[in-house]
Amino acid sequence: MLLCYADESDEGGYFVFSGVVLRGKGVLRLTRDLDRIVADAARKLGVPRSAEIHAYDLFHMKNDWAAITPTDSIKIFRKVLDAVLSRSERVVLRGVSRESLRRRQARESYPEVYSAERVALTQLLQRVEHVARKRTTLVIADERHDSAEMRDLFSDFKLIGTPGAYMRTDLQRVIDTIHFAPSHRSRALQAADVFAFLYRRRLAGGETDPRADTAMRALWKRAETSQKLYGLGSWP
Repeated sequence: MLLCYADESDEGGYFVFSGVVLRGKGVLRLTRDLDRIVADAARKLGVPRSAEIHAYDLFHMKNDWAAITPTDSIKIFRKVLDAVLSRSERVVLRGVSRESLRRRQARESYPEVYSAERVALTQLLQRVEHVARKRTTLVIADERHDSAEMRDLFSDFKLIGTPGAYMRTDLQRVIDTIHFAPSHRSRALQAADVFAFLYRRRLAGGETDPRADTAMRALWKRAETSQKLYGLGSWP
């Protein structure tokens, strides 16, 4: 069985869902890898031993990561990326442009208006189903205020299929329901957060700081050349 850890990033006009797909042993190994990265940062840089690998905080040196330098930030970010890419089966990434979605729904007079969150989750699940092939997959997502609605949506997909004709599926390989857990208790969810943040920044572009732009480009190239990314795209 596979496990898909899903998280989101929402800023700069784009909503992104990421899904880090792992085997059971891969979860254990990734957790150990990320724990070691945090332990090393705690020993050398004064980061709390319990620090959460939250991409925004790590990149901007805030909260648990306030004591590190920009150089430290990029080095740690790179180590986290490498750990996730080496342990995962695939990293599924889907983005939605809020403004483009609004314009399309208005132009084509959709009978039902879907949120960017719903569209991104739908497209993520469709692609997780493809990654699974003949293997069953359980989806575990970061806690959300609308967790109940997301579970209801998942149940609808299982009963009547995902909307539209393109990549329509009833998620036969994605089992049970969507399970929600706190990201600060799951290194695998933190891994998903890192990729959601990275891809959302990639889609939004327009980094105002040249150093941040250079760093983001290098990190994205590292991920893109890994051959682990799947389903890249932004809709509409």
